[in-house]
Amino acid sequence: MYAINYWANNLALMVGMLIGGWLFERHFLLLTTILVIININSLLLTKYLITETHEQTINKKSHVGFQSVFHSYQIVLCDARFVIFTLGGILLLSVEFQRTNFIAIHLAQSFIHTKWLGISFDGVKMLRLLTSINTAIIVLFTAPISRWITNRNTKKIFVMGTMLFTLGYALQAYVNTLPLLILSSFILSFGELMYVPTRQSKLADLMPENKRGAYLAFNGSIFQLGKVIAASMLIGAPFLGSFGIATTIIFLGLGAIILTLWALRLIPDNQNNI
Repeated sequence: MYAINYWANNLALMVGMLIGGWLFERHFLLLTTILVIININSLLLTKYLITETHEQTINKKSHVGFQSVFHSYQIVLCDARFVIFTLGGILLLSVEFQRTNFIAIHLAQSFIHTKWLGISFDGVKMLRLLTSINTAIIVLFTAPISRWITNRNTKKIFVMGTMLFTLGYALQAYVNTLPLLILSSFILSFGELMYVPTRQSKLADLMPENKRGAYLAFNGSIFQLGKVIAASMLIGAPFLGSFGIATTIIFLGLGAIILTLWALRLIPDNQNNI
């Protein structure tokens, strides 16, 4: 289920990039109209065709309000293993968001202009190519990689995937030639294919069934906090340089591995099959 959802998100991203790039400049009104229609269809499909199949017994009425929300988050914050797991996710996302922060600036300033297959690449075009390669690999290889990791040691798969993912982004923050950048995109893409499904499955294991809404909302903070960390690294970039940022990315990845494995060690043995 997690692999299918991950594959669908990346397929939608790839199709959206193609359609958006084609229509944005000369057919912006058509593009926005299509987006409105798609969102309305999504709303209607969710409302009328998607039903809850899991029956859950509710013992008491839930209260709505700031006090209830605060109480829900308080429960999550008292769950040490989930907080630690979320911190690991924040570090992982701070690595991924380097693409739109330091790596984008690094390529714009340092990439050696290259002509490949008759196309001239500057830093901006190179970033688009790397993003396209990453999305295409995710779409094409999600199914075979998911089958490959089935019934394997998920802890080892997660560690291996995170290491490849981190190494790929560290290379992109340091190198400035087309062959190495393309190689780095392949490395991080296959690492992403390995770590994301395993992490998502463990995320589900960590959440109590009757409090999943609060836990998912808390886990959603990893995106914003990851962006903050990635953006804040730009402040130190002039002093650290490309090598320093690449090294920092590696340490962020190592930190994510340590925190995630620590959280998983806190899961009771009958719930942690890794």
